[in-house]
Amino acid sequence: MRCGTAHPEPRSRSYGSTRLQSIDSLVALALATHPRLAARRAAVDVATRTIQVERLGARPDFTLTLRYGYRPRAFNFNFPDFFSAFVGLRLPVWAWRKQHRLADAARVDSTGAAASLRDTELQLSREVTETAARVQASQQRLALLVDGVLPNARGTVESVLRSYQVGRAEFLTLLSVEDARYRAELEAVAVAADYQSQLVMLRQLTAGETQP
Repeated sequence: MRCGTAHPEPRSRSYGSTRLQSIDSLVALALATHPRLAARRAAVDVATRTIQVERLGARPDFTLTLRYGYRPRAFNFNFPDFFSAFVGLRLPVWAWRKQHRLADAARVDSTGAAASLRDTELQLSREVTETAARVQASQQRLALLVDGVLPNARGTVESVLRSYQVGRAEFLTLLSVEDARYRAELEAVAVAADYQSQLVMLRQLTAGETQP
């Protein structure tokens, strides 16, 4: 008599060969490439340029115009050509307060955009750190199960089965060790699935640089 059913076995070597970068490196990678931060940085840039535009709008506007005029010969006389220059100055007398209010509003927007960027950086850093920690924990747990728990459970089943076949072990004992082996295999499959899920999430956070 032989008890047990064959189940797909996660291979620890395929998971153990995945070497993650340090958490600091993963965080730096995410901060440099994640689209979430790119959008926040673009908002900061727009707000900064708006401040500059509003400041320039409150300044006087100088204009300089040069003209050249050609005079043809007439009545046997060569009339000299002429040059003229015009200088203009536009003073934003009535718009001064309006422009400064717009500049103040732009500074508020810039401050808010910068704060949003910092908050997003902190949140992303926390997500990468926590996800990388879960990946490492799942990897270690899977290696323990596949390289330690499962071989021991299978060895125990084989040993008890041989004893049962010669009448030195009870059938209930054989069922018990088979159940323990089966539960260990189920746990290994579940841990392997969780490992892959966390690894995919980490890849998404770090722009796909961490390969499974």
